[in-house]
Amino acid sequence: MKDFWNNRYDEEAYAYGLSPNIFFKEQLDLLPRGSILLPAEGEGRNAIYALNVGWEVIM
Repeated sequence: MKDFWNNRYDEEAYAYGLSPNIFFKEQLDLLPRGSILLPAEGEGRNAIYALNVGWEVIM
């Protein structure tokens, strides 16, 4: 299983694209800014979005 994930994220193309998950974005936009824990964030698209709109992201 470890090899599967290493191979998947070893590619140059983004597996899930660059845009944040739609549900994540919609819900995050409803909340007051603060700190957010995003464990197992993969390529980081949701974390990058959160940072760009003013959240303190902990991974």
